[in-house]
Amino acid sequence: MKKILLMFLISIPFFTFSTIGDAHAATDSTSLIPKMTSDNAPSGKATSSDAWFPAYFAFDGVPHYSINGGFHGWGTSATTGWLAYEFNEPKVINKYVLYYGESQSSGPGLLTTVPNSWTFEGSNDGENWIELDKVSNYTSTSWKSGENAFEIESREPYKHFRINVTKNNGSVSGQVNLTIHELELWGYDATEKPNPEPKPDPIPDQNRAILVITLVTGVEKEYDLSLEEVNSFINWYDSANGEKSYSINRTNKNKGPFKTRKDYFVHDKILMYEVSEY
Repeated sequence: MKKILLMFLISIPFFTFSTIGDAHAATDSTSLIPKMTSDNAPSGKATSSDAWFPAYFAFDGVPHYSINGGFHGWGTSATTGWLAYEFNEPKVINKYVLYYGESQSSGPGLLTTVPNSWTFEGSNDGENWIELDKVSNYTSTSWKSGENAFEIESREPYKHFRINVTKNNGSVSGQVNLTIHELELWGYDATEKPNPEPKPDPIPDQNRAILVITLVTGVEKEYDLSLEEVNSFINWYDSANGEKSYSINRTNKNKGPFKTRKDYFVHDKILMYEVSEY
């Protein structure tokens, strides 16, 4: 009497995700605005609501309001206003950086002229603006010397970007009451593909099983088969009057250099078999 062991081990499929860091933000994201020498050179265009000092001063690569009597920041006598930059082609911005140049000519009094509350906005026509970030009550104690960075979650491309200041930090009576010492926009071209969303590993084929056949010699043969193939084998095995031999195609992993490889089994040489469904 032959011993037959039939086992069904059912496991629940699960997803595994590849661990991918924010590679694009860390490596591919760059400062996109060139060092401006005028409002429209060397490329793009800097504009503002109005100006005591021109808009491009905030994009001249100098992170200070003034150095040795020379001014390098945008300034306006108004207490509110906006500063914008237009790219020649759409860009995706994932971070903007506001600089405060305290170490040069920016004394404590200039902290009253920096923005307190604002929105960061994007547009493709320069008229209809989409809010990408909003900051409220960024006081003089919030500002730090040098870089003040703000992340953007949106990955929509725009040609125009601006910071729209709705409140400064208190200055009302100076020739210049609102200043932006330097503004950087970090991101990448809209044609580039950012770091893709992690994708789950492929779902294993459903309705499959591992068939392990143990021969009377003690040799085990293992096959990854569809349930249809497994049932075909079981039907053959259970039929004493069936074909004298049964063939099983090896999977692609076991073919080697051959187009097909088959193992043939003789009924009375099989001691037992095991089926593990997954």
